[in-house]
Amino acid sequence: MSSPPVPEWLKYQHDAAALFRALGFEAEVDADLKGARATHAIDVCVRFSQLGLHCMWIVECKHWKSAVPKEKVLALQQIAQDVGADRAILLSETGFQSGAYNAAAKTNVTLASLSDLSDAARELALQHALTTIASRIHGLDHRLKEHVFEGLPSAGRAPSADFDAVLELSGAILMLNQALPKALARAFPILGTTATLGTVNLRNMKAFVAHAESVLAATEEGLNAQDRFAASKLESAGPAVAELAVAVQLLIQVAETALLTGLGHDDADPNRKKSILAMRRVGNGALALREVVLADARSKLGSLMQCLHNTVYLHLATPTVPLMVWRRDCERVLAMLADVERAVVASSPSQLSASVLTIRPEEAT
Repeated sequence: MSSPPVPEWLKYQHDAAALFRALGFEAEVDADLKGARATHAIDVCVRFSQLGLHCMWIVECKHWKSAVPKEKVLALQQIAQDVGADRAILLSETGFQSGAYNAAAKTNVTLASLSDLSDAARELALQHALTTIASRIHGLDHRLKEHVFEGLPSAGRAPSADFDAVLELSGAILMLNQALPKALARAFPILGTTATLGTVNLRNMKAFVAHAESVLAATEEGLNAQDRFAASKLESAGPAVAELAVAVQLLIQVAETALLTGLGHDDADPNRKKSILAMRRVGNGALALREVVLADARSKLGSLMQCLHNTVYLHLATPTVPLMVWRRDCERVLAMLADVERAVVASSPSQLSASVLTIRPEEAT
């Protein structure tokens, strides 16, 4: 027994799917897509990857003898929104009513026939590629600025591994961003720059998209390396702040002993030598910590060092401070040290132990 003939409307769907497959896309006929509000039966679901992003188009095939009205455009637009489709395509061989064209204008719904679908699909894919390039440029530019301006008080990052490398990546993204409007205007040829080939002449959209993908991928790889380095620095913040806490409290202990027993002017004086060594240890600890913490902790670290200079260091230079003033100033220093510790804990809590905040002077050996 022969198989029943395939209905024309179903053949129309399969013809559309075959055309998308010929363009290198995946196409599924009669797909059920679950949306936020309902599950929808889609005539043809098209999927493809472009510039590292997954895209989905939905296609509704109207094998009708009359023009398609605007209501079908509005309905398809709602379905596309519900299932999260990047693009919706409404196919008809008998055309569309004027209201349908008006309803589709400036939306993600494309009206086409099977005969012009190939060119339309290629054009839509290129438009999507350029939009994706623009979005990725924007995201990478933001990440690059975080590294370039990490030294500003508002920044929230550890220093980059290689500042020159970050600037080179920034230059590549800047040049790509400047070339994008020319690509949108189809103003070929366009000059591009690569690290390996130098300046290249991009003669068409395909060449530009391939070049952009190469630049974007290289920039993402370079930034990921910078982020990994920054993360490794943050991981070392725990030991660094613990060492600074020990150094500061050892300095207070040594300085108090010197002030109580006398501080000689001779460089060979034991109290003077111990004080100088303790001050150096604090300075080295502060420098080491500053390299691995975020802006808030660096700011508090600067305040701590300024307080040390105005109190402990000053008292060691002129050792005539009353004991009450000395103890008051030491409490200020320890309170500011605790502020630094808390700021470091807040930036990388998994790396630090609560014991960092409870080191006693007698443990600072």
